[in-house]
Amino acid sequence: KCCGFLYTQVLNINYSGLNTVFAVINDNGTTMPLNLPNTAFLEKNYNNNIASRSNFQFKVTVNPLTATLEPGDSLQLTANAGPFPATYNWSPSYNLSCTDCYNPIHIAGKDTTLKVSATSTYGCIDSAYTIIKVPPADDYVIRITEVECSGTNQLYAAFTICNNFRRGVIPKGLKVSFYDADPSTGNANLLGPVFTTSQNYTDKCVSFGHYFNRTAPGKIYAVVNDNGTTIPLNLPNNSSLSEKVYTNNKTDFDYVQQYVQLQPADTTVYRKETYIARMLTNVSDPASIKWQTSNSYSLSCIDCATPAITVTDNATIKMQMNNQYGCIIPGEMKVKIFPPDMTVEIMETACYTNTSTLVKFRICANNGYDTIANNLPVSFYETIANGSPKILSPVFTTTRTEPTGCAVFAHIINSPVTQSLFAVVNDKGKGASSIPEPYITETNYSNNIQQKTIVPFSVTVSPADTSILRASTIQLQGQAVGGTVSFIQWEPSENLSCTNCLNPLATSQPSAQYKLTVQNEYLCTASAYAIVKTYTGRKINIPSAFTPNNDGLNDVFYIMAGKEVTKVVNLSVFNRWGEKVFESTNSPANDRSYGWNGTLKGKNAEGGVYVYLATVEFVNGKEQFKGTVTLIR
Repeated sequence: KCCGFLYTQVLNINYSGLNTVFAVINDNGTTMPLNLPNTAFLEKNYNNNIASRSNFQFKVTVNPLTATLEPGDSLQLTANAGPFPATYNWSPSYNLSCTDCYNPIHIAGKDTTLKVSATSTYGCIDSAYTIIKVPPADDYVIRITEVECSGTNQLYAAFTICNNFRRGVIPKGLKVSFYDADPSTGNANLLGPVFTTSQNYTDKCVSFGHYFNRTAPGKIYAVVNDNGTTIPLNLPNNSSLSEKVYTNNKTDFDYVQQYVQLQPADTTVYRKETYIARMLTNVSDPASIKWQTSNSYSLSCIDCATPAITVTDNATIKMQMNNQYGCIIPGEMKVKIFPPDMTVEIMETACYTNTSTLVKFRICANNGYDTIANNLPVSFYETIANGSPKILSPVFTTTRTEPTGCAVFAHIINSPVTQSLFAVVNDKGKGASSIPEPYITETNYSNNIQQKTIVPFSVTVSPADTSILRASTIQLQGQAVGGTVSFIQWEPSENLSCTNCLNPLATSQPSAQYKLTVQNEYLCTASAYAIVKTYTGRKINIPSAFTPNNDGLNDVFYIMAGKEVTKVVNLSVFNRWGEKVFESTNSPANDRSYGWNGTLKGKNAEGGVYVYLATVEFVNGKEQFKGTVTLIR
């Protein structure tokens, strides 16, 4: 009744999208619409002659259908074909991890449409597509770091290009245009030539240098990814290198013309005096410097920045500087010479002893003189008031002819009381009403005098008088003026953190007066005092024993007290025979200099128990105290 085998028929049916097929048995296929019977084989029932099959069409799908990526992003693609097993083929193969798999990884590079074709085991083929959008992600910015002139008609610019895209690189062919004004306004001129990168750079930021046409000082504008063909600027104008944003492609830099200003620019100097010429310039690293020579002056060097110049006549001194890019920057200065004149300059004063002052001074013959004369006097005065000058002995006199136009001397004089010092060159110092009373003839005497205020060498201590809790610490601060301190000594040394520093820490047990003595680099000394009074936390403290062995610890028997004690009216000590061995009256408390040091008539007293009587005055009255103290040897 049924055939015992599966009959397979391959039908070549050329209908696109066919997904349902009907089979009619005992049908010769000649009638449409179907009308049975139409063969010689007659049947009882024709209603069951039709069978159908659906959903057999071979089809491939891809996921995702679309994607928007940034360059370098990876995307997992997945193809699915059925209902039969299949093989796959992806195209184009650019940036795919595989082309014959169902799940390749695509690395985004540019807009593309990927096609996957699947072939079933029966040879059926179907295709699907995924659309990959890769919009521009590059974002180029530029920063100018330097603009300098170059040669005779160019400027050199140092600049850095960066790509703000997270995987950004600097590609070959990226252009940068320079303008003498804002190119967005339309009033700018292109400063050619346009710069173009010559290779691909893998860094996000790369620095370059470029030469272009010179323009006047002012703002220089640079635009990256601009081919320089549109003014007013209209980006994009470079279709090969698209960007995500163009609003940050422009930058500017204040171009300041390089200059050299010689100092002093216009001056008058003494004939044959040597002075240093200096340059004020905004050229950071010049390639070369050349000074022009002349018979009116001599130069210590012609290729240095600060030559020493000796002038013999009025002159205009010229020079030129070349920067690193071949630009020539000129400079000049004018100089004149004075007529002959004598001058003196007090360079330095110092306390030499406590009654004398060391003066260092310079004498210049100036004005054509090449030497300082022998026996030339310099007098020093405390006052030069008309009719009553007060000279400071002794008068200085040169002891030989000095073969130079200027010379420095040192001389010790009596210290002025008023701390005011006048130096007068070419003055005999004989107390004449006219100062100077010249030794040699000059053309101008009005500048023979110089005055200087002397700062005496002295020292102070802060605080000068203070009170602290017994055994607490305070810093004493010494400050010396009028000289360089070469020696420091504090006395007494007990309870000081250091005795040869200016700011020791004082940890006072008893009250004490500290003396600070300092000496300058010569023989001048100065002293100051600091009184550190101590008090205890109790009303009265009288020790029961002491050890006068000069070890600095508990060597003296004295009264210790709090702030409410105003003085110790009387402190008396008696030995066991009733003999008074010590007494002090009307002394401060907490000060061991008013206590008993354990001696009797210049000799050490015997160890043992002694009796003391003390009358102490408080802010609210007096009290008496008595007791014993043990002297321990």
